[in-house]
Amino acid sequence: MEVKGSVALITGAGNGIGQAVAKHLASKGAKLVLVDRVEADAQKTADAVVAMGTEAIAIGADVTSEADTARFIEAGLAKFGKLNMAVACAGVIRDGLMVSPDKATGKIGKKLGLDKWQQVIDVNLTGTFLTLRDAAEAMAIKLGLDPSAFDDGLPAQHLLAGARFGRHAQLDEAIADRVVVDR
Repeated sequence: MEVKGSVALITGAGNGIGQAVAKHLASKGAKLVLVDRVEADAQKTADAVVAMGTEAIAIGADVTSEADTARFIEAGLAKFGKLNMAVACAGVIRDGLMVSPDKATGKIGKKLGLDKWQQVIDVNLTGTFLTLRDAAEAMAIKLGLDPSAFDDGLPAQHLLAGARFGRHAQLDEAIADRVVVDR
C-alpha cells in the first residue's frame, strides 16, 4: 500500500505505540488524524509529526463513546476529505491483582473491582470496535463503494474472535502469571 498522501486515523496517539505509529506513518508521508483521551498529548504528537513535514490534527476524545467516535472521524474527513486507514492503539491498564491475599490472616483480602475490569474492556475492546467500525463506514462511503456489493453486510465473525482473544489475552495470561496450584 502506498502510504504517501494517505490519511491515517490513529487512536491512542498521545504516547506509546500510537505515538510510534504516528511518527512512522509521518515519515512515510501520511497525513494524520491523531486521537487521544488527553488532547494535549495528541497535540504534542501532532506538533512532532508536523515538524517532520506532514499534516496532522489532534483531537481529544473518548473511544468508548459513539458520539466521540463519530466526531473524530468527521473531523478527519472535514480536514483531509478522506480516510484511508485506521490504527486503533488506544488502550488502558488498570493495575491490580485479580485477588490479593492478606498475609496476616491467610485469606483473600482484596479482589480486583469490576469497575477497573470494565474500564479495560471498554477502552481496549469496545473502543477498538467502535473506531474500526466507524472508520470502515467512512472509508466505504468516501470510496463510493456500491452498498449492493455487501448484500448481507460485512462479516462480523472477526468481532467474536477479537472478543475471545481479548478475553484470553487479558484474563488467561494474567491468571497464568499469578496462580500456581500445588497438588
